[in-house]
Amino acid sequence: MSQLDSLNPSAIPLEDEALRHEVRIFLTEAMRGVPAHVRARSWMGYDPAFSRELGRRGWLGITFPQVYGGAGRSAFARYVLVEEFLNFGAPVGSHWIADRQSGPLLLKYGTEAQKQRYLPAICRGEAFYCIGMSEPGAGSDLASVRTRAVHNESGWLLNGQKIWTTNAHNCHFMIALVRTSGEANRSPQGLVAGDRGLVLAGRHGAAHHGPVGRQPFL
Repeated sequence: MSQLDSLNPSAIPLEDEALRHEVRIFLTEAMRGVPAHVRARSWMGYDPAFSRELGRRGWLGITFPQVYGGAGRSAFARYVLVEEFLNFGAPVGSHWIADRQSGPLLLKYGTEAQKQRYLPAICRGEAFYCIGMSEPGAGSDLASVRTRAVHNESGWLLNGQKIWTTNAHNCHFMIALVRTSGEANRSPQGLVAGDRGLVLAGRHGAAHHGPVGRQPFL
């Protein structure tokens, strides 16, 4: 008996599996003529127009509540979508981080104002996100992060550098790991993804909307 025997596999619900046929029809046409070397990049592929079309069809943020522009569907529905997108080599890089990570992070830790402002745009395929973690001199040793956020009368002032940030040059927002206190001494003290609000570094500066509490990275 192996460890796998202890698992209890779940079948994809019929209502979610039913998405597959429609998605395949769309992708067969959308990806017609796209060469194999382009398809191979799939989740690194940058195509804002394609992302907006997925949003128009209700296929981005599909698990988000309807009040924020989502469809309120289960994780199985998103599984079906992603499986087909990657199987066809569709260019999902524009919205990938927003749909998979940043949006759910905002849903869990964001303020109501943040959810109302940012989530609908993710669902429409109009807001692309990246993740600011690694830094020069620190690499992926996140306890050594030096980028600092200082609260002032305008919101948050960010000072620092981030590297290895996938698709950053094409994104509208970054959810960054920064310091609000402490020093870069291999200690997690003072490292937060939010302090009085998730810090969203956009092309026009940083923004936050009310308290969500401190979320330490331990």
